Amino acid sequence: MRIAIVIHDLEILGGAQKVAVVLASLLHQKGHSVTLIVPGVISPYLNDSLAAGVKIRKLRIPSARLWLLQSFIAAVRLMKLFGEFDVINPHNYPAHIWVHWASLLSRQKGYLIWYCQEPYRKLYSPSEPEGAHSPNGKTAAPADQTSFHRSNLLSSFLLGGKHLLDRYFDAKAEKYMNRSLVNSKYSSSWYREIYRRQPTVLYPSIVDSTQTESETNRKTFVVGVISRLEKDKNIQSVIEAMSILLQKEMTGDREICCEIAGEGSMLDQLKALTVELGCEASVRFLGALTDQELSEFYDNCDVLIFVPLNEPFGLVALEASAHGKPVIASWNGGPSEIITDKESGLLVNPRDPAEIARAVLYLYGSPRECVEMGRKGKAIWQRKFSKEVFVAAFEAIVNEASSTHLETQCQEVEEAI
Repeated sequence: MRIAIVIHDLEILGGAQKVAVVLASLLHQKGHSVTLIVPGVISPYLNDSLAAGVKIRKLRIPSARLWLLQSFIAAVRLMKLFGEFDVINPHNYPAHIWVHWASLLSRQKGYLIWYCQEPYRKLYSPSEPEGAHSPNGKTAAPADQTSFHRSNLLSSFLLGGKHLLDRYFDAKAEKYMNRSLVNSKYSSSWYREIYRRQPTVLYPSIVDSTQTESETNRKTFVVGVISRLEKDKNIQSVIEAMSILLQKEMTGDREICCEIAGEGSMLDQLKALTVELGCEASVRFLGALTDQELSEFYDNCDVLIFVPLNEPFGLVALEASAHGKPVIASWNGGPSEIITDKESGLLVNPRDPAEIARAVLYLYGSPRECVEMGRKGKAIWQRKFSKEVFVAAFEAIVNEASSTHLETQCQEVEEAI
């Protein structure tokens, strides 16, 4: 089958970009003819991730600051390619808008599958359910009952007409898609609230199934954190938890340290917080890591903490599980769908540093259970979240789409006759 994957940006290989690249490679390995359609600037690391044989088409479009012009030119460039593909798969926002406009201009639709992953946060913001509790206390609200809100009309006007226009084109493009996919049940609830339509949940994966576990650092109990250093990633709660741990008397003979990999706007503030709380000697900031360094980082950790606020999915939790490491994760949002509490890790209230500290202390004091949770996490990952499961699920959707589209075309021909 001829499949086009359209991604709005490949200048940096972030999580969303890696999902598109991995999917293109996996589909090609399954025997499909796959073309990756991207803007002109491409990450120099792309060839390390993309399978040989996947075609790349570059769209020559202007800066994203000229949003309407950018989208129109992208649509004009895309319309010339529409007849070449059976399935067109835009990823994220605003690639689906480009595809929508291109389809209208070309008067050819094909079968359009939008991998939204999650609604665009600059247009729609998730809100935490009130009165919800950690599973360590009362039962948490299930992922499919999480409530969401839209920015109100007044704030939209304050943000300017562009905000309203963005939403209008986003909604029109969404309705035009034949199928929409999201990355978790949490995102599905958010999507239904915004678009009033049920998407299909497709858990993404970018982790290789050949990775193996390795021996942990026996002298030090290493708590790992991998994240962009931004406010919503909640690294400050991890640092506060470390401060609490260092004030306790440990029963084991291993020291505890926290290693934080990643970059972001809060780096200086987080470093200052470690000094303020007196834990700077036990918290290390490693900066950005290469893929090889990242793999070694996971292998060296005893446990990984992933406690963002309102995270729709969480590839970090998947990667840790693939490396056989237990994860202390947020009890709400996407991480709670990846990590099974007391089986592959521990779910905690991300806003409660004391609860995070108790979870670390429990795994520190239970080394056998810590290892066993990691093994169970890897087994769950292989069963539900591996690359093989990801591409098989997407291929099933594509095959269903193809047969449905063919039936529709036959009906149209019969009616014309």
